[in-house]
Amino acid sequence: SSYLYLSLSLSLSLCLSVSLSPSPPPPSLSLQVLIFAHHRNVLDLIESKALKGIPHIRIDGSTHPRERQSLTQRFQSEASTRVALLSLT
Repeated sequence: SSYLYLSLSLSLSLCLSVSLSPSPPPPSLSLQVLIFAHHRNVLDLIESKALKGIPHIRIDGSTHPRERQSLTQRFQSEASTRVALLSLT
């Protein structure tokens, strides 16, 4: 179980590190990524390892309802914010 968790985390970290860079994509290639996780510690790991230096938003159970709307608008409107890290609960 812990091996699978570590393997998945490392694989995701490597994929995101290779495919995403801090600079925004060219206008013709405007990609956005949604990452869902059930547990906050998985979100913490992804955020600290894979998304370091990459503009992103995070919405989880601790995010205040008013802040959720502004984060959603930021993700939808800012070209540099290409990743949304989201909890399922």
